[in-house]
Amino acid sequence: MNRRPRAMILTAALAAFVLGGCGLSDPYTVNTPTDTVAHGDPRQPAPERRGARPPLERAVAPGGTSSTPTAALQRYATLYVNWTAQTLVRNLHELASISIGGARASALEAAARTGRDDTLRRAGVTNNGTVLAIAQRRGGDGNAWVVVTSETTRGSGAYDGLPLHTPHVTYATVARLNAGWVVKSWQPQS
Repeated sequence: MNRRPRAMILTAALAAFVLGGCGLSDPYTVNTPTDTVAHGDPRQPAPERRGARPPLERAVAPGGTSSTPTAALQRYATLYVNWTAQTLVRNLHELASISIGGARASALEAAARTGRDDTLRRAGVTNNGTVLAIAQRRGGDGNAWVVVTSETTRGSGAYDGLPLHTPHVTYATVARLNAGWVVKSWQPQS
């Protein structure tokens, strides 16, 4: 194994271990504990009786899947950490269009809440970031991952003077659909 991927995995593992239990949370994220969106509406007939794609696949926009789990996580994380006050609601809707389950529900809920709140626009808030590492979580079923990002949030008022290049750890899961991989849950830890 060459040093760069190994260093990225070690960084993700260390960050998950150190920061995972700190109790810090992302003020812009709503974590939904259930996964009801992924299972569709129980009042609807089963997909095989509708003659349509299953509810999971209908929730994802055309072209919304990725060829690998890491590509799905990279795509989601990059969109998640790069936004301005003017683009945030649009970004959240795009996140919903490339995800299912809790990740989709959280993005839609945050879009609805953010669309009604002008605080970020008045403060001129921007968030820029990069993905530092993506690694599978040990002991999982292969669909559980840790994503480490470095972010900088800028703005006026309460957002003035925030620390630069803040590391963030997110626990995520992915799901395989017929068309490819999507993010199923996105749970920021720090």
